[in-house]
Amino acid sequence: MALEQHAYITVYQHAVVIWLQSTNVHYVLGEAEQKVFAAQVFSMLPDDSPFFNEDYVRKLLDILPDKRPPLGGVAVEWSKNPSRRSWIGGREWQFGVSNKVSIQHFENGIVVGPLPSSHAIEKGWRIFAILKDEWHSRATPDGLTPPFKPPFP
Repeated sequence: MALEQHAYITVYQHAVVIWLQSTNVHYVLGEAEQKVFAAQVFSMLPDDSPFFNEDYVRKLLDILPDKRPPLGGVAVEWSKNPSRRSWIGGREWQFGVSNKVSIQHFENGIVVGPLPSSHAIEKGWRIFAILKDEWHSRATPDGLTPPFKPPFP
């Protein structure tokens, strides 16, 4: 089992995206069918990239004012191929985690967590099992204290 230095979970209308810094992999997890739609390395971006600016991305991708646009690597990929990414819908919330998220690699996938269940971290945590074609998550036991200090920008 390895400890991830930084991870990010972003929940969209129809998907959950988990980013792991050590591999720069984004896992795009479809909510409705529990399918893994992408597990790929997106472009590594500098912190001052315009793809982290909501106004820039909203205009570039023509996102409606009542929806929150994707940011970072997801925004880059969406701009390259809108028909393959726009299905995830508007961004609902995101949470950056620094200092130790557990990740375990197996022959057919990974287990990662704990990651927040909502933008309000006191509402609980989830552990994710991400396989080649499907994913599952479970709430952590009550009282579990995550081994990290959230959040990071």
